[in-house]
Amino acid sequence: MKLSILSFLLCQFILLGAEKSPRPNILYFYVDDMGWGSIGPNGQEARRKAGLPAVLTPNLDLMAKEGVNFQRGYGAPICSPARSVQQTGFHQGHAFADWNNPDNAKKAIRAEDLTMGDVLSKAGYVTGYWGKWGYGGSKDQNDPVIQNIQTLPTSHGYQHVLAELHHVRAHTFFQPTLWSAPASNKLPGSIELVPNNLDAYEDLISKEASYSFLRNKSYPEVSYCDDHYALAVLKFVKDQSKNYNKTGQPFFGLFAAQIPHAPFGEISELPEWDGAYHSDKHFSKMKDQSKQWAAMVTRLDHHMGVILNALKDPNGDGDFSDSVEKNTLVIFQSDNGGPSGACREEYDSNGGLKGSKGSVDEGGIRVPTIMKWPAQIHEKSRLKVGSIEMKPFCVSNLLPTFSELAGAKVPLGLDGVSLAPTLTNKGYQREREFLIHETPSTGSVIKGDYKLLINSNKKKSKKKKTIPTAKVQ
Repeated sequence: MKLSILSFLLCQFILLGAEKSPRPNILYFYVDDMGWGSIGPNGQEARRKAGLPAVLTPNLDLMAKEGVNFQRGYGAPICSPARSVQQTGFHQGHAFADWNNPDNAKKAIRAEDLTMGDVLSKAGYVTGYWGKWGYGGSKDQNDPVIQNIQTLPTSHGYQHVLAELHHVRAHTFFQPTLWSAPASNKLPGSIELVPNNLDAYEDLISKEASYSFLRNKSYPEVSYCDDHYALAVLKFVKDQSKNYNKTGQPFFGLFAAQIPHAPFGEISELPEWDGAYHSDKHFSKMKDQSKQWAAMVTRLDHHMGVILNALKDPNGDGDFSDSVEKNTLVIFQSDNGGPSGACREEYDSNGGLKGSKGSVDEGGIRVPTIMKWPAQIHEKSRLKVGSIEMKPFCVSNLLPTFSELAGAKVPLGLDGVSLAPTLTNKGYQREREFLIHETPSTGSVIKGDYKLLINSNKKKSKKKKTIPTAKVQ
């Protein structure tokens, strides 16, 4: 009898301990057109050791050493469906925007779709989105207008926003205006246009020693938009880290950078744009597109480093007692594979994978994916620090994962599968049987190490072994 009582009390103690696990902050870096092989552990480090040209990503490389590198992470073949899949948790065949087209601004996310912002804001998180959203506004460079309120980020749970609402308008890094929330007046969608400049961040820039290039007198009046996004993210992380320490309210931030999508040449208009490569003996010999692409990637990596440091020291005083790093899940991922062209040929930015952006080949859909969460990913956890994970992982898994980690109900009918049991080392991990991708004329179904390719033009299909290494063709 005494043993039964002790067993009961022990079970209650374990259950209470599990219930008290704090919900994590979530910081999600999501980049545009960055090929699988563009980071150190997926090929660039090996190139560097071999004396070949290599892109510099020191902060991403460190993140992989401190977290887990999902080497079979998958996005979608192209921008709009990738974002729709990401936000809604459906695979590409079920997502409402299945390809890029001008009407995506009007239709991409339905009013009834539950996004990451919807779920996490309802769960009590402070939410933010910065960068390329792709839906809801017109493509006009000057004076764009709202075309569909139901598909805006502010209509789907995002409270703090600085974004581009149309993917065509995002085909520059010097838009004169960006969409911002909360709005200063009650406009449709609670979102408004603001000038694309860094005036509001002068104090923040002056306190960051590593941001000397933003203080250069020749920096353009209209800012390079990803600099603007990054500063907004930095301010959010600092503010919400302090709020988390004070109140316990977690935050969710998604930085959807336009980098390193074309046009590449615009970065060369910035002062010190290639400063990181001044000592690189290969750089001057590279083609212009390669140099510009590499500088874009390294610029983003630098911004990430500053933002990640803010998790360690939110008020920047050198005292880490206010750090929120331990209980913050940080994710890095690209939307689709990298483009063809000089950067792919001279830097091997797709890591030797067949195909590129726009295809269902591995080079079009496999993307760099890294996760770091010190409280849950360590030497004794299911996922080990510095490890490589080879199970297929899809971006549509993240919505159900975030839902479960936040203690919210996972929306019904999703194709994505929560990875919370694997990340938290608790519970049963359900496996996902298939990953599905498509273009207007081709499709693929991935099951484990096998991939079915479908070509509607040739009316043939073939089954192809997908070996989980960097050299899958």
